[in-house]
Amino acid sequence: MGVTGWPRTLVWSEFRELSESPSGVKENAAIHAFTDAATGIQLVKEGNMLRIKEVELPVKVDASDTWVVTKFKSDALLAHEQGHFDICGLVTWEMYRNLMASRAATASELQRIVNGHTARAKTKLEALSGSESGDKDGTYDVETEHGKNTKEQTRWNDLISDSIAHNNRKLPDP
Repeated sequence: MGVTGWPRTLVWSEFRELSESPSGVKENAAIHAFTDAATGIQLVKEGNMLRIKEVELPVKVDASDTWVVTKFKSDALLAHEQGHFDICGLVTWEMYRNLMASRAATASELQRIVNGHTARAKTKLEALSGSESGDKDGTYDVETEHGKNTKEQTRWNDLISDSIAHNNRKLPDP
C-alpha cells in the first residue's frame, strides 16, 4: 500500500491533442494530476490510541482535463508537465507520511486529523501547481513561466529530482 501510481514517467499519449489552446488559456499543455480518495484504510490500536496501519493514496491523471497543443509538443514541455505530476506525487507522499504518523484516542478524532492532513495537502498542491480549475497559476508555473524560463525550470527539476532521489520527498511550503 502507500502512494500508488507514482513515481512514473509521463508520455504524450496520455494527453489529448488539440489544434490550439482552449479559449482564454495561455499554456500549450495542461495536466490534471490528483490524489484520489484513500482506500484500503486499516486502523490498529496501540495502547489507548488508534493509528493508521495501512492506507493507499492513488496518484492519477484526469485524461479528460489533460491536453497538449500538437504543434508545441516537445521534450521540454513534457518535462514541465512531468514536474506538475511529480509535485502532486511529492505532496501525496508527504500526506501519506503525515497520515501514518497520526495518532488519536478515538476514530472520530483520527478522522478529524486525517481530514486536516488532506485539506493541507490540497492547499499545498494548489499553491505549488495551480488550481484545479486552471484559473490560478501555482508557484511552479509562475517561477518557470510555464516552462519557458529554462533557468528556473532547471532549478525546479533539480529540486523535484532531489526530493525523490533522497527520499525526503518533501517540497518546501509555498
